[in-house]
Amino acid sequence: MSDSSRVQLAGIAEVTWGVTPASALAAIRYTTENLAHRLETTRSDEVRSDRQVTAIVPVGSNVEGGYDYEMSFAAHDIYYPRSIKCFKVREEIERSSDWEVMIKTDSDQGLLIAKRLK
Repeated sequence: MSDSSRVQLAGIAEVTWGVTPASALAAIRYTTENLAHRLETTRSDEVRSDRQVTAIVPVGSNVEGGYDYEMSFAAHDIYYPRSIKCFKVREEIERSSDWEVMIKTDSDQGLLIAKRLK
């Protein structure tokens, strides 16, 4: 029997894809999770007189599932670090040809996510 009362999720932003930075991981607040490690194996085709399997060899692994969380001010900076919520900055970005607006909500104080073009 196992005890899952000490589960912790943590993450860190990668600057370069696939390269984990040396700085500390940030704890992720969550409500539920269903993450699972899946190990892929293959069996040896060798036939033995005692009918035993010669080898079960791991050939790969992956992680399946996800987690749910409640949005909070601290989580916002981790999950959406480049989102703009200041209406003055939002107006400047929307007027400028240096930015491409990717996502925005209807209200002035709403969410704006933009990508710098130049």
